[in-house]
Amino acid sequence: MLRFVYTSTILLIFLFCVASVAQAQRPSVNTTVQLPTVSNFSINTVVSVPDGGTMYIGGIGRGSEFATRRPNQRSSSRSVAGPGVSISASLIVGSEVDAELERRGRLAIARKARPSIHGTAAEKAKASFLAKHLGRGWK
Repeated sequence: MLRFVYTSTILLIFLFCVASVAQAQRPSVNTTVQLPTVSNFSINTVVSVPDGGTMYIGGIGRGSEFATRRPNQRSSSRSVAGPGVSISASLIVGSEVDAELERRGRLAIARKARPSIHGTAAEKAKASFLAKHLGRGWK
């Protein structure tokens, strides 16, 4: 029993020393984590925009640029952000919408009144039924 305790103690000390040496030999690495920047804004205003038009109210422009120059090497990067607010207007006049729907309805009725080369709705339904069930027997 004493030999087991002695052996396990030596083994633990050995493992601790190996782990300490491995930790000391590993180079430390600096890590940089960039977190996103999020911003929200709101406005309350009144604008005059023509029907179907768009108006740019304004916004915030931000930018950054990075450049490195060394012999035989150049690198650069550029970042531009510009949140803004614009307004688009479409006027909906009820009487004009009603007139357009009425016109489309008249056209649809006129199309139904003309004979179709493909047959009536009842003939189409009968042809579809026959094509679906032909030769398959009744169930």
